[in-house]
Amino acid sequence: MPNRKELPPSLSRYTPADYYDTFENKLHSPVPPRPAELLQTIFTTYPKWVGSLFKLRNYLVKPFGLQGGKFTTEHFNRMIRKQDEKEVIEEMNDKHMLFALHLTITPAQQKNSYTVQMGTVVHFHNFIGRIYFRLIAPFHRLLVPSMLKHALKEIEKGTEKSAPATS
Repeated sequence: MPNRKELPPSLSRYTPADYYDTFENKLHSPVPPRPAELLQTIFTTYPKWVGSLFKLRNYLVKPFGLQGGKFTTEHFNRMIRKQDEKEVIEEMNDKHMLFALHLTITPAQQKNSYTVQMGTVVHFHNFIGRIYFRLIAPFHRLLVPSMLKHALKEIEKGTEKSAPATS
């Protein structure tokens, strides 16, 4: 279930939001990825079943003029509104809704451990945006934490492979 914390200060321009959530997970790695790189990893290395749902969504929303398509580096770079060493905010705005993603990476108390938070902010521009989001919200709440967890596992696997062997 998503955490319903207040919007972080960096997202104040999106208040009041029609919808907001945030999901949290831990990353165990000697060095954290940059937030923009992690967000790109989340949307490009997801499990096959997630890809199938994205394809279905893209097919179903086309008649309504909603944006879909593949996630590419160019796509991500166009969407970036803010990025630094701890946070990235990406935004997509179409005629039906404004959709913003934020991802933060902060050191956790345990050594080589980080807290990763990924959240969504939505503003509806019209009735179609509201209906669309109501239809996908149950999938959103399933997909976002699954995709985050999958990407963090991939990063941890990569870290394990590149770690020097100890005797």
